[in-house]
Amino acid sequence: MVSKYRPDCPIIAMTPSFSTWRELALVWGVYPLICPFTTDVEESVSNSLSIVQEEGLIKGGDNVVFTSGIPLGVPGSTNLVQVYTVGKIIGKGLSLIKKKTRGVVCKAETPEEANQKITQGSILVVRKTDRDYIPAMERASGVVSEEDGFSCHTAVASLNMGLPGIVGVSGIFDLVEDGTLITLDGVRGVVYLGRSQ
Repeated sequence: MVSKYRPDCPIIAMTPSFSTWRELALVWGVYPLICPFTTDVEESVSNSLSIVQEEGLIKGGDNVVFTSGIPLGVPGSTNLVQVYTVGKIIGKGLSLIKKKTRGVVCKAETPEEANQKITQGSILVVRKTDRDYIPAMERASGVVSEEDGFSCHTAVASLNMGLPGIVGVSGIFDLVEDGTLITLDGVRGVVYLGRSQ
């Protein structure tokens, strides 16, 4: 049904039936995949997203529209529409620079620790910053802070430096470890665990 409008985005059809899979393979723009049968919606969504990610058709950070009929397994209805973001979101906050960046975490409690530990391209994760953090921020590819508000030092400094930064991310300092790869999505104000394109 969706493919008749020729959308730009891919249409991925999940089915447990091989005969349905063969029929879907003939429809324009549809990528059919086999998935295990289930009657639970959440399990179906989880299985589908995992399979599609393994096939390389979606990646972390993508928005996916999931449509289905409830109850599952009964043909002829599409009465469920849900939107999911792929990948594990570990924090949300406010962002002024609308860019994406990724790097390994460099946690710092003090400016001295930040200046000593930071490497080029790391993501600086702090509780809050002051002017003594500026040299470390200049070497970082992004900054994440628990400090909240568009007028906080982290937000103002990252805006002035053109540095992707997300502020007001509650509990992020205790959530991540040094060396962990994270992605900052400045457009959405979201911190993802791992790599997101």
